[in-house]
Amino acid sequence: MKQAQEKLRAFQKRFHSACVVCGRANPQGMQLPFRTCKDGSVKARFFCDEYLQGYPGLMHGGVIAAILDGAMMNCLFAHGKIAVTGSLTIRFLSPLAVKQAATVRARIKKSISSWHILESELLQGKRVVAKGTAKFMECSEHFLKQDKMAGK
Repeated sequence: MKQAQEKLRAFQKRFHSACVVCGRANPQGMQLPFRTCKDGSVKARFFCDEYLQGYPGLMHGGVIAAILDGAMMNCLFAHGKIAVTGSLTIRFLSPLAVKQAATVRARIKKSISSWHILESELLQGKRVVAKGTAKFMECSEHFLKQDKMAGK
């Protein structure tokens, strides 16, 4: 587990330092503190800040989707995989209140060659408020550098 946590931190620092969900170098981001679990999953406990709300008192649905997607990406990082989201499905089950803590978890469900299917869930207390599933495609560091250059 220690090796997976070290891999997770190294990949975050190298590839996601400015990420709005987990980037530690992004002062406007959420900086979610992902940790590896014995079963190969990752989780992060965080506070639902009021500035992330949509309707009064409720977290914005787009933010919830970003958190679920980010958790799945960090799970791949913990397994030494660099990938991009190919498809993402979110199922909203209950509102997520701001000014309270929440926990997000993600795990790899299936991997076939360079494709990975992941699942994530967002909980507030013991209540699952949203679930995500996504298909990720592995990519090379070269791809990421090319993509970064195109944005300049």
